[in-house]
Amino acid sequence: NRYMACLSTVLTKATKEWEWIEENPMFKVSKKQENKGRVRFLTNEEKNKLLTECKNISNELYLLVLIAITSGARYSEITNLKWQNIDFTNRLYHFLDTKNGDDRGVPISNIAYDALEDFGKVRQLKSDYIFANKKGGIIYFRNLFYKAIENAGIENFHFHDLRHTAASYLAMN
Repeated sequence: NRYMACLSTVLTKATKEWEWIEENPMFKVSKKQENKGRVRFLTNEEKNKLLTECKNISNELYLLVLIAITSGARYSEITNLKWQNIDFTNRLYHFLDTKNGDDRGVPISNIAYDALEDFGKVRQLKSDYIFANKKGGIIYFRNLFYKAIENAGIENFHFHDLRHTAASYLAMN
């Protein structure tokens, strides 16, 4: 389906702009049915276990997962957050140059706001990044996250599924 979509784009350009052909033959080609994809989110009990395990491992991991669950942001959006990208007055995260190329503002939940304020008091001053290591670089969390998942007894779960968790909680409320 992806290859056909690319080919269709080229043929549309050849039809409309370059006038090389009369019509796009891809309009007559049927696409294969795609699977629904992965839809996994945390139950309330799993969420609480995961947050507890994250906090046991590190305050940084706890804050990262808390932001992910409450904002629906991607891993790279969160790890690339800088303190100046947080508007404490209006309670907004400003995610810049996201995967789709857009900037967007996302509300900060009360629990994440409190955690950010507390974390800001003991933050790494060598870097503008929220999740900075002692040398000022960005902390790599994947291994710690999967350790927390294992410790919490959660199966078949990936960091990206926290986006599904955020969306599911938003829909339920």
